[in-house]
Amino acid sequence: MKQKSSRHYNVSTKILIFALSLFLFTYGVQAQEVIGFDSRFFLFMREMWLRGLSFFPTTYFSPYPDYPAAAIWLMYFSGFIFGGINKLSAIFPSAVAAALTVVMTYQIGALQNKLYGFCAILFLFLTYTFLKSARTISLDMYPTLIAASCFYLIYSADLLQKPSRIKWIVPLLVIAFCFRGPIGLVIPTGVVCTYYLLHGQWKKFFQIGLTAFILLLICTAGLLALAYHVGGNTFMQDVLRMQVAGRIDNYYRPFYFYFTDSLINYAIAFPIAVIMMAMIMISKKKLLEWKFLLSCMGWILVILIGMSIPGDKKVRYILPIAPALSLLAAYPFFAADNQKFLVIFSRILQKFFLFFPAIFLLLTVAAYYYLPQKLPNFSLNYAALSAIFLSLQAINLWDFYAKRTHFLRQIFCAAVSFYVATIAIFEPIELHIERGKKFVMYVENLRNQAHTQLVFYKENPDGLPIKYRMNMPILVRPVFIDNESSLKNYTGRAFIVAGQASFDALSPETRARFHVIMSGRLGHVPVVVFTQNITDKARWYQLWQK
Repeated sequence: MKQKSSRHYNVSTKILIFALSLFLFTYGVQAQEVIGFDSRFFLFMREMWLRGLSFFPTTYFSPYPDYPAAAIWLMYFSGFIFGGINKLSAIFPSAVAAALTVVMTYQIGALQNKLYGFCAILFLFLTYTFLKSARTISLDMYPTLIAASCFYLIYSADLLQKPSRIKWIVPLLVIAFCFRGPIGLVIPTGVVCTYYLLHGQWKKFFQIGLTAFILLLICTAGLLALAYHVGGNTFMQDVLRMQVAGRIDNYYRPFYFYFTDSLINYAIAFPIAVIMMAMIMISKKKLLEWKFLLSCMGWILVILIGMSIPGDKKVRYILPIAPALSLLAAYPFFAADNQKFLVIFSRILQKFFLFFPAIFLLLTVAAYYYLPQKLPNFSLNYAALSAIFLSLQAINLWDFYAKRTHFLRQIFCAAVSFYVATIAIFEPIELHIERGKKFVMYVENLRNQAHTQLVFYKENPDGLPIKYRMNMPILVRPVFIDNESSLKNYTGRAFIVAGQASFDALSPETRARFHVIMSGRLGHVPVVVFTQNITDKARWYQLWQK
């Protein structure tokens, strides 16, 4: 009877963690504008919504080679749940993956101690890139979930003597490939193989490694066959270049990039985890959970080192380290009394978290005085933010002076502060700076009334035009002009969109041929909209006045 009750409690706890995490990851996003890197995936979703399911996402109604379509399929089906395409339906699948990652992080920690599991997920919420990715369209969240799931399966299989759990590794690797291509399969494989290597389980190391290599070859061959079926040999070569070769030989960031930028982008957990990794190396098996901690360290290092080898480096690519960072960062609070350095370290962290809400209170005050100068048409809810941070700080101080301070309550208040700051300070500022929907709607209203072609001048089709088309009420195929000579010779009636710098670089003779309809910003980029029809200047003015 007690066993059934305990099992019911465990299931209820996981469901509650999942539901609460999903709510926090989706709260308020439906009313937000789609910005930044999300624009590309939202456009994929819009085109698939118009034309139906396809093996590859499309831009300009042509297949796009850099991503498999599985994640876009989930976004497509999510649109039916939420009554159409909007930001909520777009981010919902990756938010579900993020919430499941939170559950898996708890599961791994709970194998040691349930409170440890809770503490680990609080540090996950204190990891900026994870929290930000959970509230956006993040394809890297899928290999993050798969990596955490694989680690849980192999670790619990050893700990609980349930070797049958390992059989789920292979299907999980296939799923990871479907969502993220070769990189999606390689990352969880690295985590699993590193675990077996560190624990001297050579047979399993070679079995998983060889199986994963064969899977990689089969899945890549299948991907290329699909690419050939969709777009012929040219598109197949593009897929091979974009998803495999291009990631390896595209050298534009140094090898140490992830080891420096991660300290900030994956704070608060990453700096604490770095100190813990140093302790693991120094301790040499003196820590009670040394093998578990070593496994987490291997999880982190194999991704950091492995992803540092290809030249194509982006902070989001190493998102699968986030659960391991959180598990390491939470450990000092559960160290035994005889582990003096960790006890001292945990006390220092408690002092830091004691005043953590006050840091964001000071940030709110600074924003109150500084933001109006930089963003005059933008404002935050300073009163509500101040009240929240003051309340959280008061709770911490009350507990401290009442001598009933508990580290978990302090970390909880820190996580709440961090979440509130993210959704109520950082997100609104970024949304304001990167906004562009209103500008595009104005331009499209004028263009549709004038019945003209949309043209982009000196713009990479994979850059600013993606953001523009994503905000268009009706998707059309634009024309791209790459040089001044072609621009002068273009005879069709058109609205031409160009970056301010590209327009300013035109010769005076060429500029004299055009009339500027309007200028503005598409995200953080200044843009100009102009037309050849200078005789219609009065008409453009009348349309603009409307």
